[in-house]
Amino acid sequence: MLLLKYLLLSAGIAMFVIAAGILSYDAYLTIVWQRRRLNFRPEAGTPGLAPGLAPSVRWRTSLALVMLAWAPLLISAGIVIVPSGMAGVRVSQTEHVEVTENNKTSSQFSVPGSQQKRAFSTQYAVRN
Repeated sequence: MLLLKYLLLSAGIAMFVIAAGILSYDAYLTIVWQRRRLNFRPEAGTPGLAPGLAPSVRWRTSLALVMLAWAPLLISAGIVIVPSGMAGVRVSQTEHVEVTENNKTSSQFSVPGSQQKRAFSTQYAVRN
């Protein structure tokens, strides 16, 4: 379950990075096109290609990736891992109810923002 949490987190971050990469690459192509358009003089016999059509910026693709990236991030934020030897208590911010969990290693789903998970040690302290 911890692997699934980190895979979802990585997928969400990767979607943000890819969207930024698409916009950066399109901005680079636009800058190159602008330079080529400004430096092109057919009467002076400048070598090189004609500027052609302006490159389009792929706003929709980037926006779609950014909007889809929130889903795996929210799902991964809802997965809570309770280590072994600890007891998990789910604290609801809206219902004021505490639900105790078992002391085995477990993973639970919680609603991010409205529920929190607190872990308390269940092992006794032995003093000499």
